[in-house]
Amino acid sequence: MHALDHYTDLLARPDVPTVALCLTVVAVDDTDEALLRYDAFQHDRRATLVDLAQEAWVEPVWIVVADRHGDGVLLVESNGFHGTRPPVLRRLSRGTTAASVYWNVNAVSRLSYARDGEVLATFEILGGPPRDLPTVLVPLLDGLDFGPGVAWASALTFLERVAGARLTPDWFHAPHPASLIVDPERFDRPATLAALLPGIRDHHWSPRSVGGPNLPEPARTVFRRRAEARGRLLRRAADLTVRQVLPDAALPDPASLTETERQRCRADLMAAARESYRAGAGWYWADEDDDDDGPTGGGIEDLVAEISAEQAAEEAAQAALRRSHALAAARHRLLADPRAALAGALAQARSADPVGWPHLRQQVTDLLTRTDPDAVAEEA
Repeated sequence: MHALDHYTDLLARPDVPTVALCLTVVAVDDTDEALLRYDAFQHDRRATLVDLAQEAWVEPVWIVVADRHGDGVLLVESNGFHGTRPPVLRRLSRGTTAASVYWNVNAVSRLSYARDGEVLATFEILGGPPRDLPTVLVPLLDGLDFGPGVAWASALTFLERVAGARLTPDWFHAPHPASLIVDPERFDRPATLAALLPGIRDHHWSPRSVGGPNLPEPARTVFRRRAEARGRLLRRAADLTVRQVLPDAALPDPASLTETERQRCRADLMAAARESYRAGAGWYWADEDDDDDGPTGGGIEDLVAEISAEQAAEEAAQAALRRSHALAAARHRLLADPRAALAGALAQARSADPVGWPHLRQQVTDLLTRTDPDAVAEEA
């Protein structure tokens, strides 16, 4: 059967969940390697797309299934879109190639192709490819119609040409290695002091001297000392922020670290943050075999005990999710730029301790607005 006819039939099958899909192929041999590049983890369980599609997964749970397929590994999300993101495609395709197709129930769609860490092409599937198509994509898209009614089948045909293997209904029903996705960028979103602290303007808190080269040396010295004082005050505020959400953590002095040590510490904290988030989100992705079918009998005491245990488990999951952001705050604290360090730490602390955030915000604002920079300079 022609590929387009095959995928038209597959998309029409009621037993195959194809309403909203993100399918990504990467030319690597190892499934776990593909999962790691996808911001997931080495798999410790298996799942079917049919089962996953029956649940209305919401944040913090994003799941990908993956398995060997043709010349590489196929990764599929039901109602997800992680594989469309340029940073993910760049990471997937490092030293190899990766291709992704995505559509959702609102007909939002994307087809992408990346090679050697560079996204060569990306476009709306329903809009069709651009005229300045990279040469490597011409044979992969040749003869495909991306008009209404056939666009998704054409997208799957493109993916078949990339992978060198046909996707069948059995793939959707079979169990495959599966993992939670924990996007590192959730811990790295841009932040500014002005957006986080009332009355604070970022340009007032530059850690660099604004003294021009034409100023007399005494004036340049004053500007330099003021800049150094601002930097120390920003560092003090960042320490206050992190101690609020990680009270027992040992906080190394960023100034005492070499750049290599700084980057290693930041990498370790990112890994710890992702693992903590994974632990918290994992509770919401409970295996069906672990779910109780109902009270096991024994009276009201047993029912109360079951409910209490469930509540305690959910509280532990929420604590793990909050701790992931606290670890991310500690990671931002190590940035070389003290202004960026404080802004990043504050943004993550807000997620780590939503209840305590108003008090922390006021504490940091007071520290920055009521402390004399000259006094900070004198303490150094």
